[in-house]
Amino acid sequence: MGVKKKFLIIIKRPGEEATIGRIGPGLKPWQDLITLGGEKNMVERLSASSVGLPNDVQIFFNEEGRQFGAPVNFYLTYPNTKQPWDEVRGTAFFMSEKNGKSKDISPAQCQAILDYLKERSHAQQ
Repeated sequence: MGVKKKFLIIIKRPGEEATIGRIGPGLKPWQDLITLGGEKNMVERLSASSVGLPNDVQIFFNEEGRQFGAPVNFYLTYPNTKQPWDEVRGTAFFMSEKNGKSKDISPAQCQAILDYLKERSHAQQ
């Protein structure tokens, strides 16, 4: 049995700076990272291109963050603006994906994500 690859991701927790980490494939490790209230919750996946980030980046967060009263983490804004259209509550992570397959975040993607978060994180407001 081979070792499953862990992918290079960016993790953003409420009130903290974004960090670089690794995560295994599949729903369980993703749920473990974003779980609120001690129960496994729905993993929401959003194409980062909807907020002006590179097309092959996905944002993963807890769909039920508002319901659980999780703190605001960062704002989702219209591409090329700082005008918010929603907010992400609780921990989120960014992963690269191409043709339906997960892959490591590239240095260019990493910089774009960090720049986005720097301007839109709740702690910065």
